[in-house]
Amino acid sequence: MSSTDPTNIWIGHDNTAGLDNTAGHDNTARLDNTAGHDNTAGHDNTAGHDNTVGHDTAKAKIKKAEIKLKWTSELRAEKGEGFKFRTSVNAQVSLPNLEKKLKLVIIKDPTKDAVIPVPSEPGTPTANTPAQTNSFRTANTELRYYGHETKTGYAFLAAGSRFVWPPETFVRTRFLTRRSLVDNTFISPSATAFWQDHLGFGVTPVLEFGHPFAHQYIFVWGNSATVYRNRSGFLWGTQASLSKILSPVTAIALAVGASGATRPSAISDRYSMGNNNYNITFKYRRKLYRPWLFVELAPETNWRRNDTGGRDIIPAITVRLEINSEGRRALLPLPLLVEEPLPLPIPIPE
Repeated sequence: MSSTDPTNIWIGHDNTAGLDNTAGHDNTARLDNTAGHDNTAGHDNTAGHDNTVGHDTAKAKIKKAEIKLKWTSELRAEKGEGFKFRTSVNAQVSLPNLEKKLKLVIIKDPTKDAVIPVPSEPGTPTANTPAQTNSFRTANTELRYYGHETKTGYAFLAAGSRFVWPPETFVRTRFLTRRSLVDNTFISPSATAFWQDHLGFGVTPVLEFGHPFAHQYIFVWGNSATVYRNRSGFLWGTQASLSKILSPVTAIALAVGASGATRPSAISDRYSMGNNNYNITFKYRRKLYRPWLFVELAPETNWRRNDTGGRDIIPAITVRLEINSEGRRALLPLPLLVEEPLPLPIPIPE
């Protein structure tokens, strides 16, 4: 019988190479399609594999939780305050099999930097009523539902509580978008409406402008305001920064900022309507041995109002050790741009 006899050509087997099937080999047994498998790729389906792609589809259906972590330990020395050691955490877990619409977020930040000058997490207790005495009061958790998330913006609804008893609950919703303008300039407006059980209703709009320059420079100007329903006046903050990537492992930034309230309180209250503060900060950031480990040196100077109505110049310096899972983008010492889940407007060298 000829090797090209059509009776010896089965689905997916090429017998033109001279294989003799007249010796009693049953080629039908190895290609049992009664289970509904596709044998167009010519593989043995007796093990129950889908050979249209050559992989096990059961493994393709397994989804793992995506975890983003930023863990910072810092030692700060400030005039009149001595040395302070603080630890902050920001962890986000995208729950699997839910198309990344649900995220569990844990935030712990005992630093005053959480409210100066532009809050990175507006509407949370960490941002609106920071605490430094009790480590549990500095932390809160929330569950976010993302109704919209693309490369140019997102919108989510979240509910959470502070780690205290009785719980201090809050609800917030945030919308953010980033749009390109002329000459690579981008604008990033956002708005956060929130309710906290000890503050009531409020809203925090944020507006950022940015422009990348040649030679790995990027300029960012951010502005924010927080208005409470139950309190007259509003909190405000502004900061302009210029960053430069020196190499794939080092970057620097210079920032000038101001923050305060239109109607500051004579005494400290729950709304944190304090006096105006002006500051200038320099940051040196370096990747350390691993792509997720960074060290940062940040000297700064604040110009604050004292009890007599005058102003004092208060120098400070902070040394930070940070674990950050954002990869190459974490090299930039610009927290707002790095922490937003949007593409960066500047390439990061490898």
